[in-house]
Amino acid sequence: MACSVPNTYDEIKAMVEKQIEEDKARGSSSQTREICDVYLTEKELRQLHLDEEALREILKEEARDEKEREEKIWQKQADDEEFFLEFGVVKYDSEYESY
Repeated sequence: MACSVPNTYDEIKAMVEKQIEEDKARGSSSQTREICDVYLTEKELRQLHLDEEALREILKEEARDEKEREEKIWQKQADDEEFFLEFGVVKYDSEYESY
């Protein structure tokens, strides 16, 4: 059986994310990985674990960054509402009017 090993960042990321989801579904992390019915050497397995851990960290950072962006948006909206209330500006159908 021919086996194509993913070699782009996106392919590796997709493979590791899939493995992470499968591990979560089983409730544990697999100690050995089998790809295309070919067992990895110890060195390859160790590198795969390092890559997986690095990718998990990247995903955590991306999630943290996204959360920070959302919080900034919410804060900006709250600041805008406070400004509008303080200066008597009301928004009607995308146009601002003073009262």
